Amino acid sequence: MATPIKKYDDDALVLDIAHGTMSQALMAEKYGLSEVMIGQIVRGERRPELQDKIESATRGLIEQSRRLGARLAGVAMGRLGVIVGADSTAPIEVQRKAAVDILKFAHGDPAKPEVNVTQTQSFPGLDDADLEAIAKRKGGPK
Repeated sequence: MATPIKKYDDDALVLDIAHGTMSQALMAEKYGLSEVMIGQIVRGERRPELQDKIESATRGLIEQSRRLGARLAGVAMGRLGVIVGADSTAPIEVQRKAAVDILKFAHGDPAKPEVNVTQTQSFPGLDDADLEAIAKRKGGPK
């Protein structure tokens, strides 16, 4: 006798897989499937028609994260600028790490191009005057 096919919401399963925040065991319990079946769906061995949806949802989530990161980047860069400023009370190691983060952001990470925010975007909260003020405090170019 064949095992009956369980009914579950494909779109919800696709989003849970794309989010990647639930274990296969939790997804199996949520959708009434086995962990093996969930693993096979994730790898495209079962339900191959869902793979395009999973990849599309994953790309959408990455883009959503990039947009959020772009909105927060100005604030973060401004804070890092304060940390590396001449009048900063932050420990030297914290200042060094902040400077490294600024350089990584400015130059991007060639090993992870998919997570780099494009350098053509403008970030409110940190403008040329802010950068010049930071450079002057550090004795850099004026």
